[in-house]
Amino acid sequence: MKLTSCFSLFLFSANDAKEAAGLNVPFEIEILGGKNCLITQGTALIAKFATEVFVHNTVITIPVDGFAKDYKDYEVKLDHPDLKKPVRCGSKFSSKYIKKQDDNTIEFYCKGVGKTKHLGRLADEAKVFIKKNKVGQCVDFSGVEFHTVQEDLAVWSDWSAWGECFNDVVNRTRSCEGIFCEELIEIESNPQPCLICEDGFEANEDDTECIDVNECVDDSACPLNSLCTNTEGSFTCECEDGLFGDDYNFCIEQRACHPAGEGDCDCQTLDVANSTFVTNIWNSTDSNCFYELSVQLPQFDVNSWKVNIDWTSQMSIHGLWRAQTDEAKATTHELQATYFNVDEMMDFTIQIKSEIACSLENPINELILCTEEIESESRAIESTTMELMTTVVGEPLTFVTTSEPPLNLSEESCDLVSFESTNVWSEGDGIAGQYKISFKLETAAYEWSIILPIPDDSEVAPWTSKYSEGVLTSNDWNEILQPGANEFGMIIRSTEFDEQYAEFCFKTILE
Repeated sequence: MKLTSCFSLFLFSANDAKEAAGLNVPFEIEILGGKNCLITQGTALIAKFATEVFVHNTVITIPVDGFAKDYKDYEVKLDHPDLKKPVRCGSKFSSKYIKKQDDNTIEFYCKGVGKTKHLGRLADEAKVFIKKNKVGQCVDFSGVEFHTVQEDLAVWSDWSAWGECFNDVVNRTRSCEGIFCEELIEIESNPQPCLICEDGFEANEDDTECIDVNECVDDSACPLNSLCTNTEGSFTCECEDGLFGDDYNFCIEQRACHPAGEGDCDCQTLDVANSTFVTNIWNSTDSNCFYELSVQLPQFDVNSWKVNIDWTSQMSIHGLWRAQTDEAKATTHELQATYFNVDEMMDFTIQIKSEIACSLENPINELILCTEEIESESRAIESTTMELMTTVVGEPLTFVTTSEPPLNLSEESCDLVSFESTNVWSEGDGIAGQYKISFKLETAAYEWSIILPIPDDSEVAPWTSKYSEGVLTSNDWNEILQPGANEFGMIIRSTEFDEQYAEFCFKTILE
């Protein structure tokens, strides 16, 4: 007898089985033998699928009035044109399995092979039968189900959002997961006229042309006590006359050790051998040499400071971290504080280029540190406000202390920022070079990090940040990046890689 029907296919994983929305695969069923049996009974059942399916397991229901021992010779075999002969789906229902039987179902697990091991066996036909049938025995096949993981074979994700317009086209993508994905990524394109504006410009109201952005409208574009000037595609900041600062990060009143400061600025000559170290030398020729030096300063709080360096020959500064200078090429340089160390001393790194060939000798001839001491001021003793709670005699007193509320920060957002080399040279089988990351902030950045587009085995030596596993994070003195220009420098030793944008991730404070 033949019946045409459908099996409902269910999603099964390697560890558990859960019912999914379902996929109906047509099949033909044929029950063999048992001419005196009911329409659902016989000695064997053959399910012929209309397509290839992965059979994960098969469940047979024993008649309510039946006994498990009467079904101990059951087997399930799967067939496919690629197989030389049908393969058994799990073990046959033997006496060992009968002892574990606690309900009226018999389940056969169909383990796959190779990369489809967790999916089951690929088949176009499944046969359930009694291997050693008793004469005249009729088997009730009413509970037979063939479970598969058909829906796991090629699963597409949702479409992404439409990307930015480029070359008059916008794209979106979706990805496929599963062993039978013909393509891992599918791209859908849609023609659309593009208006792409460079930094400092924005589209007009009808998206027909790019117009200049007036950054000076934003009060945070430049620091306090500075003048903002809008330019075509950009803007400039300049400290007001008589103030000390770097224009883009801070502008404050002059103190004693600032360029136009007045008052007592005490200077002392430091021991060059103990205070400075050459950490790198490269690109030596008869007419130039690049040096990288670490300057170690005593760390203490001051009202203002400066450092004067006298070189053994004329030098030009190509990289300077934790300090600033107005000089370009000279035999002496005066280094000043930056916004984050205006009132404290800390070590700094400097990269210079000489006009003569490299030498193992330290290029610093004399190092002078000038500081303005902190004025002694009477300070009120700070006390913690405590509230005495009601207590029972004999119990310890309970105090409640007040504390600052946590910052209300936004969700993390990420932007691509400039990542470029300023000098690259060969080192053995790899490369090394000085790289910098630069960007401007419109508002202060909290809990920030910078993801570098470099190979995993790269060695990175940063100057104003910490490095770990491809990511730069803050030091304790620059946990918050201020609005305006920001720059990070480093030496990278790596295998060759394409220079790309770095990814700057940060949070902002919410009002």
